[in-house]
Amino acid sequence: MSYNDTQKKILQHLFYHNQATISELVEVTGINDKTVRLYLNQFIDNEKVIDRLSDKQRDKNAKYAFKKL
Repeated sequence: MSYNDTQKKILQHLFYHNQATISELVEVTGINDKTVRLYLNQFIDNEKVIDRLSDKQRDKNAKYAFKKL
């Protein structure tokens, strides 16, 4: 699968920092939170490479990280 530059920045940030919040990823990528959220959901649902680390449904401080193997 090929990713656009923003998706690559998200994955790269998670790789180097282990985890991140949406607001951190907005800062890193320079795009709005809705788009960051869309990409994260794609990585969670389609690619199955990222986990959301929060028990709350609407947690704006939820952390995202690569899945543990």
